[in-house]
Amino acid sequence: MEDYNAELTQILVKINKKNFKDAYEDLKQLIEISPQNYIAFNLLAQIEIKNENLNNAIFFLEKGLAVQPNSVDLLFNKALVLKLNNQLEHAEIILKEILLIDKNIFQVYLNLASIQKKLNKLDDAIINYNLAIKINKNFFQAFFNLGNIYLFKKNLDLAIENYDFSLKLNPNHEKSIINLAQCYYYKKNFNKACELFDRVLNLNPNNSLAKYNKSLSNFKLKNFKEGWALYENRWNIEDSKFVPFKSLKAKYNKESVNKNLYIWPEQGLGDEIMFSSIFNEFKNSKNKVYASCDNRLLDIFKISFPHINFFSNDLSIDHDIFDHHISSGSLFKFYRNELGDFKNAPYLFPVINKNIEKKIIDINKNRKQVIGLSWKSNNQDYGHFRSVQLKNIFDKINFKDNTIINLQYGDVINEIKEIEEAYGYKILTLSDNFNNINDLSCIINLCDYVISIDNSTVHLSGALGKKTHLLLPFYSDWRWLENSKKTYWYNNVEVYQQTNKMSWIDVLEELNSNIK
Repeated sequence: MEDYNAELTQILVKINKKNFKDAYEDLKQLIEISPQNYIAFNLLAQIEIKNENLNNAIFFLEKGLAVQPNSVDLLFNKALVLKLNNQLEHAEIILKEILLIDKNIFQVYLNLASIQKKLNKLDDAIINYNLAIKINKNFFQAFFNLGNIYLFKKNLDLAIENYDFSLKLNPNHEKSIINLAQCYYYKKNFNKACELFDRVLNLNPNNSLAKYNKSLSNFKLKNFKEGWALYENRWNIEDSKFVPFKSLKAKYNKESVNKNLYIWPEQGLGDEIMFSSIFNEFKNSKNKVYASCDNRLLDIFKISFPHINFFSNDLSIDHDIFDHHISSGSLFKFYRNELGDFKNAPYLFPVINKNIEKKIIDINKNRKQVIGLSWKSNNQDYGHFRSVQLKNIFDKINFKDNTIINLQYGDVINEIKEIEEAYGYKILTLSDNFNNINDLSCIINLCDYVISIDNSTVHLSGALGKKTHLLLPFYSDWRWLENSKKTYWYNNVEVYQQTNKMSWIDVLEELNSNIK
């Protein structure tokens, strides 16, 4: 720590009493008298940080560093301000500068690792968390953060080890227990995961994240009734992707009669398609049923479910037209509580495009089959596990004499060009597969079969009743069964799941032998 003179000591008393206004004025006066007082600049910066005036904080820190360039306090505070301002690369550089001055500051390693994690420099972050732990073995948060990186990398044994250390230091840390449970979920020990979620709920019966995650383990165990009940807690998770519809009207109850219903959509195109399988439960409803959906699905849903009044979720609904409401996913707790309750027959109809039909017929005149391909997921959390390199597919699967059609959404022009040049195949792109789901449905309908990873395309293909080969990662989503070729969502989808978490080779070789 730096030595403070008498004036600074009095100012620190005011700061400790949260009398920031007077302390600020005193510091400004002190600098006028002693412009080389870098400690005063540091204190001014800290007050500005508390007031969320980050640019002013940087100004004072740089003033102080002009006087004392190697002040660890000034450099560290500047790095923290840059971190708050999301200038992560610059903050990382400054923290590394501090380590050239002093290699034994726990908080520097901790913040450096945190920044590197955000920059996706995970291996560097692991090194620095371990260096922080070497200095201070009693800070549970370091073990927890290290466990989080290993969990993201799916190095589950090391993740479990670090969560265990975290919990030895802080036995009731709910997030450590939840993430430890997630490790066992990915290890496919769903009963153990449920036990750990229950441990959280014994500590805090209102922990919605634990309840939600326990629901996913229950789905894997085919405990659908408990799963759907717990799944309702998704709406209560803080900072989550799940955003509930707000209305003063009552929630739907299956026993309600003589009431008009509004069904609002789930998050994501794939979920909207999958959960729309419930709509046929209302075929014989005597009351009006309204539903909103992604604008891209509007035409398909109107064709497939004529008994429902659809409108785009870009529009606001008039609350006077319905008596009660519910999300499409929440309806499943009333109608799908046993495996046998799932009606996995096709339920969507394509939007016909005569021009696309003619084009595919003309292209495929002298070929065997039309095969649709989708190989990427843009999911921020799991997309890298779900996606398959297009090159790996063409290395292992023989597409000779077949027509190959691109069903992949997003910008994949360069990937396709590389494959065409390397393998001599032509991969046809006939529509905007992200924005034009009508044409995509038409194309899928004209395929002999589809090969897709776990993304919205496989749900569309499955719902349309097209023969579909699903390439499923070792760490699969809650909606897919473990060690099963079948799925209860779609009777036309055959599952090919990784047995090795790092490789698609066996999966693709098995698929190739089955489609010859």
